[in-house]
Amino acid sequence: MGIDAHGAALMLERARNGVRFDQTLMIGRQNFFVGRAEWRRLLARARSPVPQAWQQLECFHGAFAEPFFRALGATAVHSLDATAYEGAERIHDLNQPIPSDWHGQYEAVFDGGSLEHVFQYPRALLNCLQLVKPGGHLLAYTPANNYCGHGFYQFSP
Repeated sequence: MGIDAHGAALMLERARNGVRFDQTLMIGRQNFFVGRAEWRRLLARARSPVPQAWQQLECFHGAFAEPFFRALGATAVHSLDATAYEGAERIHDLNQPIPSDWHGQYEAVFDGGSLEHVFQYPRALLNCLQLVKPGGHLLAYTPANNYCGHGFYQFSP
């Protein structure tokens, strides 16, 4: 689960187009799989001016992704997972309904490759949508075809 250069480019573009990341929730604790050279290339291709926070990002290949989301403007970045194994703040089985007091807490909910591992996919997707504040965004960066045997589901455009 993580953000590669393509996912990072997508998130940079979303931020440029008005997606707010103030309160961000990652489905699964995401890693950031972008090296320094790749990051410089992404910034070189970005429309200018490039925000200072993007230029100063010190989160590179294999690190957890919280600094990346902070660079996008997040003041709080949380993660939700089925276990505390990787340090998620919210522990919950997405096959089950989320607690109602969690509804509408996040401007951005990001899935970088977790939902395809949840057997009750419709329930998991509904849970994610319920976590989003009105006017917020669910950003699903999910593997598509050719990942045979990866997760319960294989999504296709």
